[in-house]
Amino acid sequence: MKIIFEDENFIFVDKPSEVLTVPPRMKDSRRVLGLEIQNYLKKQIFPVHRLDYEVSGIVCFAKKEKAHIQAQKWFETNQVRKSYEAITSKQSFSHWPSQVANLKTLIPIDIGNSFTWESKILRGKKRSFMSPNGALAITEAQVERLSDEQIHWLLFPVTGKPHQLRLELSYRGFPIHGDTLYGSKHIQQHGIALNSYKLDLSAMTKEQRLNLPEVIEVERLLI
Repeated sequence: MKIIFEDENFIFVDKPSEVLTVPPRMKDSRRVLGLEIQNYLKKQIFPVHRLDYEVSGIVCFAKKEKAHIQAQKWFETNQVRKSYEAITSKQSFSHWPSQVANLKTLIPIDIGNSFTWESKILRGKKRSFMSPNGALAITEAQVERLSDEQIHWLLFPVTGKPHQLRLELSYRGFPIHGDTLYGSKHIQQHGIALNSYKLDLSAMTKEQRLNLPEVIEVERLLI
């Protein structure tokens, strides 16, 4: 367990991929980060936000219920800017089911190109779907690097819908490496190539963010 930052109210931890953030409802033998932190602190903790099992990066837990309530509001009101990195293949829609609607819009890919995507996302039992009945999801994306076979992305989810980044990239022809749930054919040894590397709290005053640093970040994995 790698602790990034800790004070009297919060603990920020760098979650590896293939680790659950919190215990599932059903009995499960997989490793659970929240339980490990609770055992380490010898006290109850409260998850402020979550990362998918397959995703790595920063996760925040509150040590006090009052701090938990306040921090959850930061995320709900988009006062925390979240930064992710991802690796995908070049654009292709061969993974997308023919019976599922997709405009298959060609996207110009060059280093530095930026996009803002708005979608309606509906959560299903195991995955999310694009649906006119879904909740609004907004994602800012930037092409950071290119190679012959893959694209390195920087991703900034304005909203926090289930599987938002995974579905958004897949729908636009760029399934994340290792993300077989959303159509990737690329073999990944552990988890998927999606990492949460920075939480920016600078939109709030020091008092509003309960004296936390302006930025919490970890070393990027997908360089």
